[in-house]
Amino acid sequence: MVTATAHGLLANDTVMPETDGALPTGLAIDTVYYVVETVAANTFSLALTKGGTAITTSGSQSGIHYFVETSKVPGIPVIHHSYLARYAALPYLIEKEVASKNDVATQIGMDELAIQEYFSNRDKDTKKRFIPLIENNK
Repeated sequence: MVTATAHGLLANDTVMPETDGALPTGLAIDTVYYVVETVAANTFSLALTKGGTAITTSGSQSGIHYFVETSKVPGIPVIHHSYLARYAALPYLIEKEVASKNDVATQIGMDELAIQEYFSNRDKDTKKRFIPLIENNK
């Protein structure tokens, strides 16, 4: 069971647990889990498969735990969806010579920096990453 105040999750929603310490045995970071049941307003269970058996956690844990809501397929954190849409649209904007292509390219660069920061802050066991500066060439 997972307890999170006013989580708002429903059965079959997907999440990836994160922590600044150690998760309970049975859960791992960078793994997408399905919500299998919401027991109460603040409590839910997780499974590795949609409609699967709830995972029983055990062992010691440490730190602050939280979860990132993900899309159901392929499990990409919701915070990255706008970046993916802009990135996929850019070749079309360039090909059609749309006036806003430079603005979109600039936003993609800013999104990439935000994503790098997200993962560097989440991955505490790795060395600090070099984040390059992006110049705006219009």
